[in-house]
Amino acid sequence: MRPRPGARAYAGPVHLTATTWRARAADHARRADAFTADRRERRLAGRKHAVEDFLYEYYPFSPGKARRWHPGAGVELLPDDDAPDRVHPEPSDRARDAGPAGPTDPSAPADPPSSTGPASPGGSTASGSTAGGSAVGGTTAGWTAAGGTTDVADLTERAQWRWHRRTARGGVELDVDAFLADRQQGVRWVHSLLDRTQSRPGRFDCFGWHEWAMVYRQEDHRHSHPLRLGQDGTDRAVESASIRCGHVDAFRFFTEPARPLNDRLPTRANQLEMDQPGCLHVSMDLLRWCLVLGPAVSGDLLLDCAEHALAVRYLDMAAAPYDLADLGVRPVPIETPAGRAEYVRRQREQTERAAPLRGRLLEVTTALLDAA
Repeated sequence: MRPRPGARAYAGPVHLTATTWRARAADHARRADAFTADRRERRLAGRKHAVEDFLYEYYPFSPGKARRWHPGAGVELLPDDDAPDRVHPEPSDRARDAGPAGPTDPSAPADPPSSTGPASPGGSTASGSTAGGSAVGGTTAGWTAAGGTTDVADLTERAQWRWHRRTARGGVELDVDAFLADRQQGVRWVHSLLDRTQSRPGRFDCFGWHEWAMVYRQEDHRHSHPLRLGQDGTDRAVESASIRCGHVDAFRFFTEPARPLNDRLPTRANQLEMDQPGCLHVSMDLLRWCLVLGPAVSGDLLLDCAEHALAVRYLDMAAAPYDLADLGVRPVPIETPAGRAEYVRRQREQTERAAPLRGRLLEVTTALLDAA
């Protein structure tokens, strides 16, 4: 599949002076550390969080991947402060331009160790990771409190990262040819999914019943929090609802008795046809596609998608059957007409926020496929 006509590709090589890229890398690390601080503190204490842990256990995301900065494809990091051929736009001019570590990027520092055992899914890093240091007082060496200072990887280290190369000027850049040699099929699939999703109108008639279907007629639940209506009340609510879940990775967690209640059968094979922009899980999945695209994605786009996914997750769980008052989550009671109306209103707001993020990811995939 070729990129959409008119979609923006990279405008040409961009060169960042050492002063500029080091400052941006440090700013990015501070922003990432602030975002992941609660997660790191909880892991050290062995505590769970029914809302926020989702980002790190459902997706291959971790504090280490969040903080490791790449400038993205088409950007050369210079070894000195010689005048660049073309100055990269400042973040305020073009939606921030830091870049993430991909899911197989060995540059990401290790997460702080858990006091309760091995890292959860998505909480570990690929082999060859640089250790983040030992935990001391809820932080680790290399991790910073918001507003602090942080080390940034130098060019020698960056040149050793997967899919990176030295340039003729002694700088470092993403080797797009090497990246595509490994990832072109995945890039094409992600591009197709994002493009088709963006072109469809959103549907707003599911009302978030998927979390209820995951506990239907089942006494053992994923989360320790009680059900607001109890098990019998929850089961009756599910039986009286119209279940319209079109997301494969939500549907696959339905209990066996709940699966026949759904009005469609989403599968991996039909995901390209089923994903639509009104779905909360589709919005959260923008974080997944950032991770699949790895160092080709700007770091600020990664963090923007992570922050968006967390906001959507809070709505997702506010509409869930659990009583999350101890986490400060006010329920959106979708079992009532007023609750369903609130859910749709907030669902539409998150859909509007997701659209420009999806558009930025499409710019990345378009540029990569133009280079293929």
